[in-house]
Amino acid sequence: MQTIIGDSSSLIYLSKVSLLRPYAQVVRLIISPQVYEECMRRPWSDDARQIQDLVQEKRLAICPVPEADQVVLPHLGAGEKSTIELYYLLKADAVMIDDRKGIKLCKRRRIPFLCAILVPALLQRSHLLSGPDEVDRLIEKICQIGRYEGWIVQYTKEIAKIG
Repeated sequence: MQTIIGDSSSLIYLSKVSLLRPYAQVVRLIISPQVYEECMRRPWSDDARQIQDLVQEKRLAICPVPEADQVVLPHLGAGEKSTIELYYLLKADAVMIDDRKGIKLCKRRRIPFLCAILVPALLQRSHLLSGPDEVDRLIEKICQIGRYEGWIVQYTKEIAKIG
């Protein structure tokens, strides 16, 4: 099972389209306390409750970054910074991040990453989604929530068809 370090925007997007729980079944999903705080800013929201439930069920782990393991990552918010730090600390397989600055840093440092928009295609490969039509529908729903450039949407749809 792959270990994925998640950022708040990705978790929230997946929660809003009811994919966070299925995704947490196929990967080991870990977040930092900073990311958890960001997700809980609106504790009454459905996505915050779902994230809290997954933590209580131990399907979503919270792991702090000790001070000794913190690195200088300029221009990133606390959640994105702690997500990258956890990636290094835990020697994770990838980072799930939808923040533009965070993605650019992952590219520069050659950190494997994925965006929430890729999760429907991954779940289809795990046989948790019925087929390409459902994948396309979910990709469109995530696109309505997040801000994605056209090339990533097209690339994601092509990947979904290959899988």
